[in-house]
Amino acid sequence: MYRSLWSLPVGRLMGVRIRLDLWLLVFMAVEVLRALPGGWPSVSASSVAMAILFVSVLLHELGHCWMARRMGGAAEEVILWPLGGLAFVDVPRTPRAQFWTAFAGPAVNALLAAALGGWLFMDRELDWHGLLGWGRGWAQSAFAINLALLLFNLLPAFPMDGGQMLRALLWPRMGFGRATLLAV
Repeated sequence: MYRSLWSLPVGRLMGVRIRLDLWLLVFMAVEVLRALPGGWPSVSASSVAMAILFVSVLLHELGHCWMARRMGGAAEEVILWPLGGLAFVDVPRTPRAQFWTAFAGPAVNALLAAALGGWLFMDRELDWHGLLGWGRGWAQSAFAINLALLLFNLLPAFPMDGGQMLRALLWPRMGFGRATLLAV
């Protein structure tokens, strides 16, 4: 379990404790302050982007937690910090359980990006401006953020989700230790 004087409990979702590292708040504040020279539209856009990033990373980590439980494991806590999120899960030590638990986080971002991309496509093709209206900008930001999170997390380098999936795929052929070394 992550214990730090620098993190605060902010609640529970799906029975999982959510903690927020104070450095994440500093990072978000700095990003919003960097937008000040651009005036209110820039500050507003930066604030919305930070909120979308926060929610997208939280949903990604909750995806890991949900799958860990589906695989017969446990999920107790998620911490959100400037480099993303960490889901503290206890997953059965099998390639299958490890693969699907690692896969679940990027799958959440893929589903969000696909839904938002479809929504944006339909809005453009069918001229649904009344449906999206002012929300088109946040939908575009949310699409881009989730696509970036998906691609970044699929990098086949351990401890990224892609690296964990690679290790799980190699594990049956070469054993846990060698598969881990290769993924690293």
